[in-house]
Amino acid sequence: MNLTNLFGKENQKEKIKLLSLSAIAGISGGGLVIVINDSTRDLQWDVSDIYFLGVYLVCSIIYVSSKWFALNRNTRLIHFTMQQVRQRIGNALRQSELSELERYQISDLYMTMTKDARSISRAARYHINLLQTYTLVGFCFLYVVHLSSSVAIAVFITFLMGLGVYSGSRYLIAGEQKSMSDTESRFFHVMGQLLDGFKELKLSEKKSNFFFSNELMPLAKQLKNQGINSSRLFGKTELFLDGAFFMFLATEIFIFSIFLPLQTVTEIMTAIVMCWGPVRMFNTSLPFITTGDAALDRLYKLDEMLRNQKPELSDYVSIRPKINPEIHSLRLENVQFQYPEEEGFVIGPVNMTLRSGHITFLVGGNGSGKSTLVKIITGLYEPSAGQIFLNESIVSLRDYRYLSSCIFSDYHLFEGLYGIENIQAEQIYSLLDEMALNNKTDWGNGKFSNIKLSAGQRKRLAMIGALLEDMPIVIFDEWAAEQDHKFRLYFYETLLPRLKQQNKVILVISHDDRFFHLADTILTMEQGQISNGTPSFTSGT
Repeated sequence: MNLTNLFGKENQKEKIKLLSLSAIAGISGGGLVIVINDSTRDLQWDVSDIYFLGVYLVCSIIYVSSKWFALNRNTRLIHFTMQQVRQRIGNALRQSELSELERYQISDLYMTMTKDARSISRAARYHINLLQTYTLVGFCFLYVVHLSSSVAIAVFITFLMGLGVYSGSRYLIAGEQKSMSDTESRFFHVMGQLLDGFKELKLSEKKSNFFFSNELMPLAKQLKNQGINSSRLFGKTELFLDGAFFMFLATEIFIFSIFLPLQTVTEIMTAIVMCWGPVRMFNTSLPFITTGDAALDRLYKLDEMLRNQKPELSDYVSIRPKINPEIHSLRLENVQFQYPEEEGFVIGPVNMTLRSGHITFLVGGNGSGKSTLVKIITGLYEPSAGQIFLNESIVSLRDYRYLSSCIFSDYHLFEGLYGIENIQAEQIYSLLDEMALNNKTDWGNGKFSNIKLSAGQRKRLAMIGALLEDMPIVIFDEWAAEQDHKFRLYFYETLLPRLKQQNKVILVISHDDRFFHLADTILTMEQGQISNGTPSFTSGT
């Protein structure tokens, strides 16, 4: 995939317009060469010079105007195209299944959607000049053929040599740029580890030094070497083209001048010099074009991969009728789940029932499968075996995700309350006051003014969103873990009983055994299964 193919793939009509404007700019530039040569054959003033002046001005205006319109159209087209591709990728990502999304490297996604997109936009500016250069060089070559076929053969041979060197260099530089981009992606990932693991590295100088020496420094050195190699390849290409140009000028001046009239030699040199500026600029843009082509290739590979997973994507996810049924029970029968890359660990078979108006606690050690089970219950993971019953009817929870509101252990806090209709400001202010956040953040323009809060405060802000969603199924994964004593009591002794009175299905992952007596049912998970010989008990029913 390159930029020319991109325009054809996304908008064929615009590609034709762009090529036409570039051709007009190149032809009018070549026309300037002819006008200059014809007007200088007789250096004495003549009435015909008025004609040449008029033609010169017309060609200049056409050249500048067509170049200007081509640049503007190219700018609009590339940014419109990038908008379309970005929207497609973003749309495909949000409609992907969680199990699919978890296989992607986040650093690669960031690189593709940000840095690569900028590289493509920058390369497009040079690419339009490339199209105009092709036309100008082709026109001037035909003009040289008209002046002297022997010189035209020499020009053609020199052009083929330059084209061969350019093609080879572009291939090598493109390979180097691709390797450099892959290294940058790994470096970005390592920098993310440095920031995410800052506390752990700060606690151990040995760990910090080892990480720096064996993870970060090698990639930084590799990036340096790849950058040097790429620049050297570009420099060699530039020197070769300069040498070829000067050698040709020497041939023109000292050899062809013996066989050709001086006026013809001068006219040929004018045509060649006229072409050299755009060719030189084109060569200077080589690194940007190759970088842009490599970035474009990665962007479209991601686009194609996502679209293959979801062949039929709409701009908006179809919103199912919100039939919030009166839920009596949610039952899992012999449900199993296995991660594709983890053949040894299997969730299930799980048999459990969640009832409305009941508080169910789920306890278990780290790695026992609690969070995975929550993703199954919320429809984010599709079970590999077993059946799920909603009100004793077999369902796929993927179709009933909208019935659940969940605060995950690794939840993300959005700035706004997205998708909640008819929000009353009084409700939000009341909940902010209830969560003791009224002095920490405010509500306005559909967003909270501040979400840079402590861990406990962020979870309380997430709770406000969950309460306003008012879903029949509510799930809290270690919500109270970061709360102080006051809000821990509020969660267990005030909020959960209130939700129970509202007849909601309540699942709480917790290790607070001081509050186990508040649960109607306690389930213990061990090694992916709800164990039978557990210290669970049932109260209230």
